[in-house]
Amino acid sequence: RDCNDALVVYDRADWPQPGVRPSTSTLKVTRAEYERLGYSDLGASGTQDYYITVAAVVQYGGDTITGGGARTHLRLASMVTLEYDLRPPGRLFGAKHYRLALRTSAPVSLPVLVLRGKRLGLPMSKADGDLIYRSDGALEITRDLEIELPDRTYSPNTFGKLFLEDDAAYDAIKVFHPDREKLRLS
Repeated sequence: RDCNDALVVYDRADWPQPGVRPSTSTLKVTRAEYERLGYSDLGASGTQDYYITVAAVVQYGGDTITGGGARTHLRLASMVTLEYDLRPPGRLFGAKHYRLALRTSAPVSLPVLVLRGKRLGLPMSKADGDLIYRSDGALEITRDLEIELPDRTYSPNTFGKLFLEDDAAYDAIKVFHPDREKLRLS
């Protein structure tokens, strides 16, 4: 409430340790500066991750008190992207069932994946619609992986959507959902 300044402490290698690690930088941001701009620019580039701690600074009497701060890991380089689509069964000699085709930006161990299906629309969450597929555990993927889905028939106009079961995994993996037509299961 009575905070007039904030300390932004950041490092590109690990959690910041001012005075211990030379790569740690400290930026003092005044309330007036923040209210005028609405942000504070670290000059971050997309080629590195940033470990950031932001702490409130309060003047109390003649003392300066710095709070413990809040931390975040800004993933600019290590963020993995996951793209997917649903592929229908082959016409003659191809696959007999629908397939989930996955593509990642880098080799990664994907967390548990959940594919939900819904008639007349896309599922909005990992609990919406019917469960179509759930991976048994982590999936090791180098770049591309195709998974055959369980044999079943779908009601007309059924669409599927992929989710990460653990919401915390979205901090490291960005899921790109394709066009609705590439999510059609019937």
